[in-house]
Amino acid sequence: GVNNTLDAIVGPINEAAIVLEAAAQRDVTKRMEGAYKGDFAELKNNINAAVAGIDEALGQVAAAVVQIAEASGQIGTGSQSLAEGAAEQASALEEVASSLEQMSSMTKQNAGNADEATNLAAGAQSSADKGSEAMERMRRPALAMLARALPWWPRRSATSRSAAPRLRRTLPT
Repeated sequence: GVNNTLDAIVGPINEAAIVLEAAAQRDVTKRMEGAYKGDFAELKNNINAAVAGIDEALGQVAAAVVQIAEASGQIGTGSQSLAEGAAEQASALEEVASSLEQMSSMTKQNAGNADEATNLAAGAQSSADKGSEAMERMRRPALAMLARALPWWPRRSATSRSAAPRLRRTLPT
């Protein structure tokens, strides 16, 4: 009678409530299992399909989260490698810049040394010219004195710069 009718109505509703409550608690493994007819069979099929769809969607979300986590790890590793490479390149560039700075400094020093050497060479040339002029001024009077003191000494022009004259005569007797 009436109890069987009430059980036929309340039974599917109670089972649906249990499955939906479990789903609300994030347990999407429960399903309606009773053998129902008519609208209650349709209700059972719809609730089971909804819970299965939620279970499948959550599985896809979980798989996507795993893939995103793996990709994030790879991106992190790649970023770290990129940062290390950039740091190594920056260090290499610093070394190149330091070497170029040293080369520039050495080039400037070499240019300064070359200027100093040029100035010293010019000074040496000037001193040599002055010494040559002084020797020439002393040579002329010395040759004149020699000519007066040694009349037998071969005569040469006072301006001649040739090698020392050879004796052409023997000493007077």
